[in-house]
This record gives sequence, C-alpha cells and structure tokens, in this order.
Amino acid sequence: MLANVFAADQVLMPVGSAQTLEAGFANHLVSQRRADYMNPVLPPVSSGGSAQTATLLARRPTCYAGFASGLSNVDNSVNLATYCQLIMIPKKFSAVRLGWIHQGGNGALSGLRMVAASTTDIGDLSNTNTTLGKRFVTPYRDGAEQNTLSFAGWKAVTWGGSATGSATDKGTDNYDVIWSDLIAVQALPLASDPTGRFSGYYPLLVRVFPGAGFYSRGSYVGFSDAAKFLTDCGPMVVLGANRGGGDHVANLSGWSAAGTPSFSDSSVIPLLIEAYGPYDVPSVLWVGDSRFGSAPNSESATYAYRTMSHRFEQASVADGKAVKTLRVAQGGKTTAVFFQRVNEMLLDAVIQPTVAIALGYSINDGFPTEQLLAEAKGRVVQFVDTCRKTNKIIPMLVPMFPSSTAGYGAMWSQVQEFVSFCGGLAPIVDPIALYGGLTGAWQPGWAEDDNHMTPDGQTNLAANLYAAAKLLF
Repeated sequence: MLANVFAADQVLMPVGSAQTLEAGFANHLVSQRRADYMNPVLPPVSSGGSAQTATLLARRPTCYAGFASGLSNVDNSVNLATYCQLIMIPKKFSAVRLGWIHQGGNGALSGLRMVAASTTDIGDLSNTNTTLGKRFVTPYRDGAEQNTLSFAGWKAVTWGGSATGSATDKGTDNYDVIWSDLIAVQALPLASDPTGRFSGYYPLLVRVFPGAGFYSRGSYVGFSDAAKFLTDCGPMVVLGANRGGGDHVANLSGWSAAGTPSFSDSSVIPLLIEAYGPYDVPSVLWVGDSRFGSAPNSESATYAYRTMSHRFEQASVADGKAVKTLRVAQGGKTTAVFFQRVNEMLLDAVIQPTVAIALGYSINDGFPTEQLLAEAKGRVVQFVDTCRKTNKIIPMLVPMFPSSTAGYGAMWSQVQEFVSFCGGLAPIVDPIALYGGLTGAWQPGWAEDDNHMTPDGQTNLAANLYAAAKLLF
C-alpha cells in the first residue's frame, strides 16, 4: 500500500520540489527511532555553558575496542608467556578500564597481571626483532625507553585494589568478563607520523601475564604479517607480541627493549578497552557466528582477520569516521552461546557500546523449524530488552541469511515471519532481502557455499551495515 502512495506522490509533486513523501517518511522514521532510544532531556544550563541532551549525559564519554574473537584456551604452566598488545585509540584519553575475557571449559583463571601505558613511538610496524620492529613492546617518551612503573612509563592495573585478577569458569564456551579499576593513563600523540596515517589516533600499550594455568587467546592468520593485516588495517592498528620465561609484569625488567619477543598470529589476547576522554567515539558490539566472526572461506587460510567487523571498520575509515568494534562473534557457535556472551558483556560489565549488532538466527542452530524459530525469538527479545535496559545501547538485528540454492522450502513463510518479527523490535539489515531470491535461496555470486558469503559479499554487507548503523550514532 505504501508503495502505491509513494508512486502517486511522485506524480502529484509540484514542479521543482525535491522532497518526496517517501524521503520525508524515511526521515521521520529515522528521527522517531533515534527519539525512542535517546529520550533527550535538557539539563540545567550553567554560566558560560550551553544545554546538552541527556544522551550526552547518560552515556559515559568513552571509546570501546576489542580485537580478539574465536578464542581457544591455552595452558600457560610450561611456557609462562607474557603478552604485549598495542591498539590505536581514535580519541585522546585520560584514563582506561581494561576487560579480560575468560572462556570456560578448563577451570578458573587466577594470577592475571597487567600494566598499561601511553607511548610516543610504536616503531616501523614490521613485527621483526629489529630496534624499530619491536619498539612497541615497551613505552617510549622523549626518545627514551620507560620500562618502569612511573609517570612516564607503565601504570599498574588493579582489580578492586588487588594487583591480580581472577575469573570463574562459567562452563564450556561461556564467557566470564572481568574489568579492572579505572587506571589513569594519559594519551600521548606519536612523536613522528610523517604520512599522517594516525592523525587523531593515540597508542595504548598493555602488557599482560595471564597466570600460570589455562587462559584464553585468539588467533588470526595474517595478523602478524606486515604485508597483510598491518597494511590492510589503515589507522586501526593492533600489534601483538609475546615473551616466555615468566611473569614480565611483576618483573618488568625481564622484558625490555633489548629483549627478543616472538611475533605470531596467536599473539591476540582477549583484551577489552574502555578509554575515557572528553567525548564519545562510536563503537559497535558484534554478536553472531562465523558470518560475523570469521573471514570468508576463501580467505581464512591467508587473511583470517578479514571478518565482518574488520570490513565494517574499514567502511568507517573510508567514510572519514572512526568507529571501533568489540567482537563477541565466533564460528561454530549457536545463538544460545553467543547471546549468553553478550548478556555477560552488557549486564555484568555494564559497558556502553553505541550499537550492538546481533545475528538473530544461526546456521549452527540447525535448519529452521517452528520450535527453533520460537526459541530464537525468545533470545532476540532478551537481547533487545538487555540493550534497552542497559545504558542507551541501540540494538540492530541481522535476522537471517539466505540458505543454499534451494532456500528454506516449506519453512519459507515462517522465516519471513521471523524477519518481520525482528523488524518490529529493532532496526534491521536483512541479508535475505539484499542477497536472496525466491524462498530465501542465495542469488548468484554472493555466496561461496550454502551459508557463507564471498569476500565481495561480506564487503558489501559490511558497507550496508555501516550505512545503517551510522544513522544511529
């Protein structure tokens, strides 16, 4: 019916008018959607100031970042490895809170230690055991290494005042997320950035000893390759290294600039960052299976970091924006698993990403049946409700993907109803409408197999998701 009304409006528009009823209707819906989530209220105006909306007041002025997904558990009792991660933050920060993800299944985590620092020199991004290739493993300021606890060097990270952190085992595949106290770390600009690659970005350096038992870590093929990830990522640089032989957090001198670290695709620690500064930077939490958490099959053996969230970040960079992501997506997991993880992140940790994008139904739940779709509706409702209750987080849903060349067959009408159900709860981007045909089968050219997109398909969907999400930032 609306299509007929919009078509009639095109005929009846006055000559020279550029505002169609359809465009006005869309603008109204976007404005109303924002209003539904933001509920602006004007605070008192102080002398010399101006009114701001409660959106600004209700949200803490933060930037969120989290790089690791697809975690596995590793025993550290023999290698006693310490990790270093550097991540570029697209805002000037004055304090950070650090989260650590512990994936259940191998017991509790204990003895976690961290230090954090700013640095003015991250080296040449070569990930080599040269002076500049390993420069990022310790803080530098005024041209000198600052590998001590000091104002110019490392800051101790604590948990409730304790020097060590611990996490519980919440069961196989489930997450426990523990957060540090607020740590005063002042952002510093790079001393040299000749190409302007990092204009507006500030390095945060974190060293972690994950205890002497089992801990969780990620891995991306191509992550440590200067010609791959460190070329693809633009200003969204993440660097990782590790060094065995003991707790190099309690004993900082055990890993100095003169030491020899290892660079590998597995130097991806499950670190979450909440950076505080004078303004908010948009951030997106990703919740889903391999369609969000893995690279396309044809790239997974060489460019495994090219996930949907990576492509989304690149879309934001191409648009001249800075949008960071937190990744809770992982291949092979069901909606029951990844929605547990997001509830852990949002409810227990009380974090405030701007938008949380969730997959409504996973291929890992099985081919849809009436019962499975009903269970998925319950999880989607809980997710949306959690976002609405939790500090102004805007949920966005990706209901389902197309399926094979045959589609959903006798379940097609119920799949359509599930998509409509999701659209009634939150903003959606619908891959079936974008890339599917009759009965929900893939249109030619978008999929590599029955369930997974081509690289071009993922890039296209990431661009669509970014275009939709930025209306909500």
